[in-house]
Amino acid sequence: MASNAELDALEKKLKQKETFKKLLRDGFRFRKVRRLLGPKPIHFCATPIVNAFFIKELKNGAPDRTLKKIELQSIKDIVLGESSSAWHRKKAKEGPSVCFSLVTDTKNIDFHAESQDQRDRFVEALRFIMENR
Repeated sequence: MASNAELDALEKKLKQKETFKKLLRDGFRFRKVRRLLGPKPIHFCATPIVNAFFIKELKNGAPDRTLKKIELQSIKDIVLGESSSAWHRKKAKEGPSVCFSLVTDTKNIDFHAESQDQRDRFVEALRFIMENR
């Protein structure tokens, strides 16, 4: 039989997971780093059961058509700051603290967040979901 402390820890983890899922479903606004063109404003959000993510184009400030779908299981790593290819490809004027890259089986997908806090909240939520699939 589980102790009260174990049950409390499990309940806390389940609440945290639901909070992170909601955060990822609601989405974030980032700039996607592109090779030849400047950063493109996008909306990054999860599917309802958080098994995939959509990168959506922003039109008049609202998410519009889907540009790319990324399966959660294909994300192998999240690289932050100066180590990210986002920083090396197009140095963000805000500095490396807003840059991150999602490493998949086939390529890196590079982003600039609006702030370090936004990047860190997104990365924390995504890592938690990846570890607790």
